[in-house]
Amino acid sequence: MKNTNARFITVILIVLFGLAALALSAQQTEGRTEYAWGSYYNPGNLILGASARLDTGNGYFGLATSPSAELIYAKPTGPIDLGAQLVSRVGFALTGPDAPGVGLGVGLLATGRLGFRGFDLVPFEELQRLDLYAGLGVAFDLARYPVEQTGGLPLSFVGRAGVAYYLNNRMSVFFGTTQWNQTTGAEIGLRYRMGSTPVVTGGLAELATATQASIYLGSYFFAVPIPFVDTWYHDYSTYAVGQGTVWEFTTTEYEDVVRVERAVVARDASGAEWRSYRWMVPSEDQTDLTGDELYFELRVNADGSWDRMRFIDLFSGRPAEYVFEPGASDAEVMTLLEQEALQGTDPEEQGFRVESRGRVRHTVGAGTYDAEHFAIVDVSDSPEDFEIEFYLADDAPGRLIRTIMTGTEDGEPFRFEGQLVRITSGNSRRF
Repeated sequence: MKNTNARFITVILIVLFGLAALALSAQQTEGRTEYAWGSYYNPGNLILGASARLDTGNGYFGLATSPSAELIYAKPTGPIDLGAQLVSRVGFALTGPDAPGVGLGVGLLATGRLGFRGFDLVPFEELQRLDLYAGLGVAFDLARYPVEQTGGLPLSFVGRAGVAYYLNNRMSVFFGTTQWNQTTGAEIGLRYRMGSTPVVTGGLAELATATQASIYLGSYFFAVPIPFVDTWYHDYSTYAVGQGTVWEFTTTEYEDVVRVERAVVARDASGAEWRSYRWMVPSEDQTDLTGDELYFELRVNADGSWDRMRFIDLFSGRPAEYVFEPGASDAEVMTLLEQEALQGTDPEEQGFRVESRGRVRHTVGAGTYDAEHFAIVDVSDSPEDFEIEFYLADDAPGRLIRTIMTGTEDGEPFRFEGQLVRITSGNSRRF
């Protein structure tokens, strides 16, 4: 299990998913359009600019300046804008063939811009000030450097590209390159934008937080075989505040032993409590941890619904909080299938049978307990059978001390086993 690679892939997926969602998201509010991810421009904006650059090419070296005026005429989606730019060139060849020389011209370009307003993802907030631009068109030359005098129509190819950094909503400084005829050069300049500014609400950081919350919960509650501990019969009300349990799992699918630590780290007068979850994979020789860790804290209301969770943000490395919608279901609540079975309905109609196997003295890593032993047995017609055994002890935090699942899948036998190996105390909140 390569945690670093997994987190890197997770970050990339969050960014790509978030960018796609935000780029396409726009809503109408009180007659105006709001964008989750957008730019500084609206159709009808006029951008006035001027630049200075080094002009090189065909053996020449010189200086050039390019005043410009650009009209934004279309906005296909929030961060993308299309425009038309009128630009001029005044160039002075200081060295080169037959220098000095003068280049004069005026050009018309089709332009495109990509903005990053609303890109509020920590630690990349400064990207919101950036504006990528590119333009392509033709120019009419009034004068050219001597070697550029090739005859024919005085038409030139013009291309511009670069990045602008907005100092405020109006003024930006830009860095880029311009190719004009047979010369090209790096340039720096200023632009001033005139016209209305689109409403950008942001939301990538919020989306990233929600996505990461799903990843943390999914990695824990849906990772085999952890659900057989938290979904069935694990009773957090039996934990004292600060008390925790350490479980270890072995499976036929993983070579690693998976270690899970859980604790109740706070409880208030309303009955709501904070629980911590830590999922660790020890090294092969069991002497140290590989660094593969998942940790989060979950606040659960007295009725079992989730209130909020906290975890380390994958982008910033800082604590993040996600608040659930009211009534979010707690994963420890028994499934409808189990409730029906325990309430006396015919379990065989559901494809399984609950078998009581009596009380036993059962030893796990944390000690020896008087435990109730029972099993859920598959009695369906499916060729894939299973059996899940449970051992419950009233004097163990959580009550569940061991679970074993065996069966076949695709004709191959499998076995998942987990047991309580240690009881801890003094656990507290990290966040």
